[in-house]
Order: sequence, then structure tokens, then C-alpha cells
Amino acid sequence: QDSVPDDPTPKAPSLSDSQSDGDRTLRIAVAEIPGGLHPLLDGQGVTSYIGWMMLRPITAYDGEWRLVCGLCTELPSRRNGRIRDVTLPDGRAAVAVRFTLQRDARWGDGTPVSSRDVVFAWEIGRHADVGVSNRDFFAKDVLSVEAVDDKTFIVYRAKDTCRPEDMGVTVPAPAHGDPAAFRSHSAYESKPDKPGIWHGPYRLEEKRPDGVTLERNPSWYGTPPWFDRIIVRYSDSSADMAEALLSGAVDYVAGDYGFTVHQAAQLERQVGDRFTVLWEPGLAFRHLDLDHDHPALRDVRVRRALLHALDRDRINDRLFGGRHIVAQTEVHPMETVHEEEVMRHPYDPAAAARLLEEAGWSLGSDGLR
Repeated sequence: QDSVPDDPTPKAPSLSDSQSDGDRTLRIAVAEIPGGLHPLLDGQGVTSYIGWMMLRPITAYDGEWRLVCGLCTELPSRRNGRIRDVTLPDGRAAVAVRFTLQRDARWGDGTPVSSRDVVFAWEIGRHADVGVSNRDFFAKDVLSVEAVDDKTFIVYRAKDTCRPEDMGVTVPAPAHGDPAAFRSHSAYESKPDKPGIWHGPYRLEEKRPDGVTLERNPSWYGTPPWFDRIIVRYSDSSADMAEALLSGAVDYVAGDYGFTVHQAAQLERQVGDRFTVLWEPGLAFRHLDLDHDHPALRDVRVRRALLHALDRDRINDRLFGGRHIVAQTEVHPMETVHEEEVMRHPYDPAAAARLLEEAGWSLGSDGLR
């Protein structure tokens, strides 16, 4: 749903215009206000959207939904010897996963990102008084973390972990202070513009009630980012976001946290000649579920009939401009375990009627069963 100006009339500022006059500033509009910027404490998606400009997770999924290294140098596997089965001192079976951090990774103040920062993040996550957004990962899935040296650490995962090399959205935390006091004393909350808490291509320059401004991180070790500055502004009004986009006050509206699918499709119909609208499948899905405990729905023929009576393509066309992928299961098509050959229930009123008749739901003279 990201829109980029494309020769609009009257002409609005575009990224190419900004480049020509030396202004390498990207202006983004989002519809949500993050509750905070701490990557471990705040589970909002918009927090990650902004945070990943200033941080890097240990591992992440790329645009093709492949697990890749973020901060690590090599994705662990059994083939490369970085994943092995072990028995812990207390007798529990576990999986040991060995990671090595990027050699030049540094915090915004120049301090190297170290294995101790990863251990400290785990200590924060597993502490019951802190209340991280994904405590089960830290307290149950990850059994312990061992710093081997400044850049190497071993994560001991529960034996039944599906992909032990996948560290989720785990990011290091600057190793200092008491993990238990991290919520109340964290610089992410009290002083988010402190350079030493960010290690991505950007760091926070300013935080305001209506948004944040990010600046290049001089300690960034990777490919230099193109933009000198990124401004993210919040708006709870889709009309205001559309007006800002059309006027050139913002360069684009974030697809994940901007317009709804319906609003984006409507805007595309209205001003499609002025903008290129890009569509990508999201990770969330909408679903209608059948209550198996309801007496009328205990019969599988009734449940199948209701599914055959549901015209999901028409719902998609009417409500979402035909932009959604009609799901056949709860597994996303980009997942490696997605399977095309599953039972499907296409829209088929005749099959629905036949199944209902078989189940004893006869059509009455009033047209109701």
C-alpha cells in the first residue's frame, strides 16, 4: 500500500525533487502512535516498524520470507556445526545454537555490540517483573545464553523448538544496570535520543508527541543509508494522511500501519493516475470460524454446507477491492510449510443445498430451512 508520487498535477514534491536540491529526507505517515520505543517491552507492530530503522535483530526474515542473519555472521545449522544436541547439567535435553556477531557492529556511541548485550537482553526478557511482550520465548523456549567471548555466544533452546536458529525479534540490550529495573530506568523510555541504545543505520534525533525524527548513525557498520534523515509522523485520520500524501507533505504512507486495504483501494481508484500503488501480502488474516459446540453445527455436513455457501471472492471484491489473497488454511503462502493440496470449499450454492438436505434441513415454503 506504499504510494510514491508519479508525475502528479499539480506537481507535488517527490523523492527525485528532494535529491536535486540536496534534501535527502524521507517523510513517512503512519496511523498508529507507538506506546514506546523499547524493542523488548513494546509489542506494537508500529514500534518494530520504526525500531528496525535503528536496530537489527539477531536473525530476521527477508522479503522472500527466508530466515537470514541480521546481527549474526552466519545462520546456524547442523551442517555447519553451529547447532547440536546437548544435555544440560540439570539433565534436560536441549539444543545448543552458536552465533557470532558482526565484528564491526557498534552502538551509536561507538561501543561494540557484544555477547554480553545478548545475555543481558535474555536476563531482561526472562525476569517476571519486567513484563516483556514475548516472555514465553525468553523464559521457556530459551533455557540459557552463554557468552563464549566478546562476539560469540551460545543459546540453549528447548529440545522441541522447531527452528532453533530463529531468534525471533530478539535484539541485544546495552549491558549495564539491573535487569529487573529495566522497565522503570530504561533509556529507551527516559532518554530515547541517547546514541548508545541504537545500533542500526539510524538513531533517534528527536521524539515528539506527533512523531519521531531519525538521523544517520555515524557508528553504522553496514552499507551507508541513502537518506540523511527519516521523519515519521503519526495521524489517526486517514483523510489527513491522504491530504498530506496528495500535497507532498509526506513521501509515502506506510503500508502496514497506514491506510486500511479498503481505503488504499479507494485512493487508488480516485488518484491512480497520480500515484503508483504497490501491494504486498500481509502476515495477518481475517477468518470466520464455525462453532463446533453449537448443536446445529455438530454435523460436518452442515459445516461444509455453510462454507460452500460463503462467497469469499465476492466479500474480497466488495470490501477489499479484490486485493486480499483468499486463504485456504491458516498457514501463509510464503511459509515453507505451506501446502497447496488441501481440502477446499469453493462457493457452490448447489452443493450447500444438497448437504443441508442430507443433514435434514429441508427447505420450507417460506424459503427458510
